[in-house]
Amino acid sequence: MKIRYLSISVFALFAACLLIPSYADIDPKTMVGAWTLDEGSGKIAKDSSLYKNDGKLISGPNWVGGHFGKALSFDGKTDYIDCGNAESLQITKSLTIMGWVKPDKALGLDNWQRFAARGEYNTGWMIGITTDNRPDLTVTQADAGFVTMYGKTTMKLGQWHHIAGVVDSNAKKVYIYFNGTLDADPKAHSGEMKDPQVSMVIGKSGVAHVYDFHGIIDEVMIFNVALTENDITNLMKSGIKKALAAVSPKDRLASIWGEIKAE
Repeated sequence: MKIRYLSISVFALFAACLLIPSYADIDPKTMVGAWTLDEGSGKIAKDSSLYKNDGKLISGPNWVGGHFGKALSFDGKTDYIDCGNAESLQITKSLTIMGWVKPDKALGLDNWQRFAARGEYNTGWMIGITTDNRPDLTVTQADAGFVTMYGKTTMKLGQWHHIAGVVDSNAKKVYIYFNGTLDADPKAHSGEMKDPQVSMVIGKSGVAHVYDFHGIIDEVMIFNVALTENDITNLMKSGIKKALAAVSPKDRLASIWGEIKAE
C-alpha cells in the first residue's frame, strides 16, 4: 500500500512540475500592486497583491467589460483611482509597471494620456500613450532630470493594447514594451528615481488633473523588480488571477514531497 501511495505521490509531483508555468517563478513579494478591476460595482478597486494597496475610485469612473472580466472606463477629465502612498509603492530603484488599455479618443497636441503614475515630470514616473498614440514611459533620475521612452508602434483607438515599462537599476536602463514585445531601444538611466511622496494613481498622472486617460483600463500591475520580456509576455497573456494561482502548485509540491519523505 505504501509503495502504491509513493508511486502516486511521485507522479503527482512530476505532473505538478510540468504544469507550473514560467511566471510562477516570479516572487509574489515583488508584486506590490495588482488591480484586476473586476469588482464590477462600488468605489473600491481591490489590490490582489500581498500588500493590499486598495484604490479609491474618485469622481466615478464607470464599470464596464474588460480584457479580463470587468474594467473601468475613464472620461479623460476628472475621474481616476487613488491607490495611496504606502511604503510598498515608494519605489526608487527597479520598477515594472504594466496594464491593458483601450484608448477611445485622441486628445491632440500636448495631451499625453497616462494610465498609471506616481508623480509627474521631474518627480516620479508616468506610463501611458503619446499624443500620436504610441506607448510612453517617463521616469525621473535621482541625480537630475528625467528619461522618456517613446514606443515605435501606433495604437489603434477602440482596441485593447498592453503596455509595460521597466526601470532596471542594475543595468541602468529603461525599457518600453508593447503587447509583450520591446518597442524601442533601451535608454540609459541613472538607476535610481526620485521619490515624489504622493499617491500612485490609475487613470491620470501626478497630483493635478494633467494627462488624464480617455478610455478603458484593465489589469494594472506593479513590481519592485525589473521583469524580463518573457515575464511580461506571460503575465500579459495569463492575467492577474492565473498568475497568482500559479504560485499554489509550488506550495503543493513542498507538501507532496514532505508526504513522500514521511513514508
